Amino acid sequence: MDIFWANAATLALPSSQRVEVLVHDGSSDLRLWPGPGSDRDLLEAYGPGLREVLDTQRQKAGGSMAIGDVVRVHPGKLHCNYLLWVATRGPEENAQRADAPPLSLIEQVVLRCLDLASGNGSVSVGFGALGDGPNAAAPEERLAAIVRAAHRYQESSYATGKPARVEIVRVCDPRSGVTAAARRMVGRLAHAAPDPLPSPRFEPSNERSPKKTISLGKPRTSSSGASPRRGARDLLDPQQIAHHRVTGKPYDRGRRYQESEWFVHPRFGVGQVRRVTPEGSIEVLFEDGSLKKMLHASPG
Repeated sequence: MDIFWANAATLALPSSQRVEVLVHDGSSDLRLWPGPGSDRDLLEAYGPGLREVLDTQRQKAGGSMAIGDVVRVHPGKLHCNYLLWVATRGPEENAQRADAPPLSLIEQVVLRCLDLASGNGSVSVGFGALGDGPNAAAPEERLAAIVRAAHRYQESSYATGKPARVEIVRVCDPRSGVTAAARRMVGRLAHAAPDPLPSPRFEPSNERSPKKTISLGKPRTSSSGASPRRGARDLLDPQQIAHHRVTGKPYDRGRRYQESEWFVHPRFGVGQVRRVTPEGSIEVLFEDGSLKKMLHASPG
């Protein structure tokens, strides 16, 4: 799973960064705050029918959700497959806003959202700075809490071998100063979104200068039998990329992969398995030159 920063609101992600699931936090009684803020932004982006949809969910919940609970909501006109409403505040009655949640609750609900999205087969989730309201932590602290929770979820999935379909988490805020401050808090746990993958370049067949390609078999080793240097930058053969882009099977976490196998990932493109690790994951070299550790089925 990769965690990316996005300098945009979750409701206004550019088409190249859109996600399958958007996360919105609000009151436990699923009522919209009438004043300015994220609830009003959601109402405007959702289109007609949001209040009716929330009324239906409120009835199913018996009038109110428990703090920290998550419910799946129809997306309306939002650019996503569905919306996750997270109850981070109590009911807001008599025009009084409820207190914002602590950072610990924000981390808990992020874990729940990722688990729910994974269970629904979703591969990408977008979070804004959850936990706004009276006595709220600074927005950069809330964004950092989301990143830390997503990283915990990723580490837990690797440690337990639990299939987690979520591949991309976007942590969003339109204020570049806020995301810059959050980035300093979490270091390399999250990174900027990569540029679009370049199209493979093909050299003329009558080119006299030899192509520089790598072996399509096992990773090269030195004559002493040492493992290949981790820092060396390998690249897949462009002709093999083109071939497997057409013939390759989609990546499937439920399948057991072997060294040198090829597949096509929905986000990273064509990849070749370079190593099966002792802990049960695989290291995959992708067409952009990146080497990523991924999950696959356990043996037996």
